[in-house]
Amino acid sequence: MSEKKQLLFFVAFGFALSGLEMATGLLSQLLPREFYMVAWALLVLVYVIWPALLDVIKEFYHEFD
Repeated sequence: MSEKKQLLFFVAFGFALSGLEMATGLLSQLLPREFYMVAWALLVLVYVIWPALLDVIKEFYHEFD
């Protein structure tokens, strides 16, 4: 699965879960609030911070080549 399709899948999945939660409140009844905080933190770490950090590292080592 390409990166663009994977990103679109996770965005669509997030919107679907958000819509389900707003319509029914089902997720807040089943899962503790801390679960959401940890899940969002992991998603941000994996999809935002880690790729940005890799780009910085690549640029840093490219300067010394």
